[in-house]
Amino acid sequence: MKNKSTLKFCTCLFVVFIYFLSIESAVSQEKNIFEISSKTEKQKKPNNKKNSKSRTEFYNLALNLGTAVYIENNLEKNVYGKGLISKVTMIDTKSFEFLKSNENKYKSAKIIIVEVNSINELKKSFDLTALTEMSHLKYVFIKCSFKCQKKDIENFVKVNPSVRVFYNAEKPS
Repeated sequence: MKNKSTLKFCTCLFVVFIYFLSIESAVSQEKNIFEISSKTEKQKKPNNKKNSKSRTEFYNLALNLGTAVYIENNLEKNVYGKGLISKVTMIDTKSFEFLKSNENKYKSAKIIIVEVNSINELKKSFDLTALTEMSHLKYVFIKCSFKCQKKDIENFVKVNPSVRVFYNAEKPS
């Protein structure tokens, strides 16, 4: 009788342990997208609403359809949707100067998505603080097609403290 109750207890304990492990991994790597936190964000009070880790608006902009422009090889490749542009997607890292020279055209953008294809592309840094016309910019999303590190992304992009930087680090199948 004692062995059956011990077995049941151990089984329950094991199930609870597995449950907590699965929750931790689901919360820590939400959609395999990671956020780089700024120094000023770490200094904010934890109960400040702007310090909220809510990603709802980011996911809506980054993963859903909206008015978007695609830039490749220093040219505006495609524009999808009507109205004010909310998303700028750069197919390559060579188009930073094009974005900088046309920032007035994309000043309503809330997110810039940059597709990076190799570690060598991360060696050239991109200073978004120079984009003074893009006052609506809230997010930068770096999509790596290889395993990149947090420090690589931190060195690659420089932003104002009000802009949140996200990246993914996975190899496409």
